[in-house]
Amino acid sequence: MAEVLFGGIPVSVLTDSYKAGHFKMYPDAEKMVAYGEFRKGFQLNNGKHDQEDTRLIFYGIRYIVENFIAKQWTMEDVAKADKFYSQHMAPFYTDYPFPKEMFEKFIRENNGYFPVKLEALREGSVVHARVPVYQITAEKEYSRLCTFFETLLTMVWYPSCVATLSRRCKDVIAKGFEATVDE
Repeated sequence: MAEVLFGGIPVSVLTDSYKAGHFKMYPDAEKMVAYGEFRKGFQLNNGKHDQEDTRLIFYGIRYIVENFIAKQWTMEDVAKADKFYSQHMAPFYTDYPFPKEMFEKFIRENNGYFPVKLEALREGSVVHARVPVYQITAEKEYSRLCTFFETLLTMVWYPSCVATLSRRCKDVIAKGFEATVDE
């Protein structure tokens, strides 16, 4: 049986539902590339984004890769996804588009590993808003699956915010220490 996470929800459905239908919208391509970035700097208590210090700490990608992206898929995962997407309503009461055959093919041809290449900055990298922090590439017949994991990859936002807040707290403590401690 396939390993399941999130209380029994298979990784095959941990995406925004509309992502499963993207394969119909994308043109034929030899290669597709997508990337992720933080669009704004750290949000302050007043709801505004810090304009002076726009640094963010990129953190959390390793957990996502090890627990989701790098997991082997099985035919059971595809069957569960097919059942899940069959419950969706597409326009004019048609079947919701899910590339079941494409998923079954990569399980047979890639030993169950999702056919994408993920490149990312190192954990703990300090970046400014609008700097790409990861890039995902899919090629040939799998190019249309390029953005399937985009939803999962955006989960780096929360741990990155926690890491950024921790760095900011450390900066405040260091300033206080320098101002109050004699050498």
